[in-house]
Parts: sequence; C-alpha cells; structure tokens
Amino acid sequence: MATKMDSVTVSRVYQALQLVLTNNVWVGYGRTATWGTNEPVPDVNQASTTIDTLQAVKKAEVLSLVVPDATGTIEFQGQMYKTITATKASAIAAGARFVYVAVWLKYAEVPVVTYRQSGVFAGLIKAAGSEAKTILLPAEISDVGYLMALNNRSPIPRETDSKEFLEFILEF
Repeated sequence: MATKMDSVTVSRVYQALQLVLTNNVWVGYGRTATWGTNEPVPDVNQASTTIDTLQAVKKAEVLSLVVPDATGTIEFQGQMYKTITATKASAIAAGARFVYVAVWLKYAEVPVVTYRQSGVFAGLIKAAGSEAKTILLPAEISDVGYLMALNNRSPIPRETDSKEFLEFILEF
C-alpha cells in the first residue's frame, strides 16, 4: 500500500511556540580571526554546531512569535513582520512559524573584540555557579545547546563605548 507523508504547518508552529515558551534562547558572537585575503565573507557552513572562537552569549532580550505582514513593526532583511501572542490558539490561527530574537551588546558588558560571526543558540546549559547570569563567557557554559542560526559577516569592531543590536528571524 502506498503512503505519503509530510510535515504540516502546525508542526512548525509548535516548534516556534515551544522555542518562545521555553525561553532558553541566547545570542552569541565570535570569530575574531580574519576570513582571509581581503576579508571575503564565506557562505555559512550548514553543518556548524557553534560559533568559531565564541566570545560570549547573552540571553535573548526579545523573543517573540512573528508572521510576515506588510504593516508589521519589525523589519528584517527587507521583510516586515508583526508579533503574535504566544498562545497555542493565536499561533495556530496565524500560522506563526517564525521567531524574532534580538539583543543589545552594550559597551564592555561583553568582551570588546572585532567579531565576524553571530548566532542564536537554544537549549544552552549553564555551568555550575552561573545559573543567575544573563551574559555568559565560554567558561560559564556547560553546553551551548543547539545552534539555530549563524551569520557570517564583515568585521564588526567593538569598542568600550559602542553597542550593537543583533536580531534574527528563525523560520520553522
């Protein structure tokens, strides 16, 4: 007997909603070494499991279910999104299979280096003694969890008087 199987939209909505509800999402940055001659930014290695020379991670300051919407207030890579209430009924009704993640890297709260990678981690496990922290250095992380997104970029020089806004839209 022939069968056909595929995932359904609600399974992707479930994954997005679970990520938001578990609230264990972190943004990290690293890769202090150059990309090579003239700094050509390479494509992302789909098999990556972490950021090269991870410098720090910061707990997501914004973590929301979103959907594409031309009247939305969140702009990411030329697309507008609007926020959806993180409930089962609202998420299913809207087909909310996107998660917006954002943090500010402020001044010297994290290591001041020039970096070339940023990414989103889910399921991170803190090392003993770091349970209350929202910014972690590599030694304070027992397991980085799962790398959900990775961004290779041109060098971003950090200074003690600068801050950067890092944002991602994860699609499920």
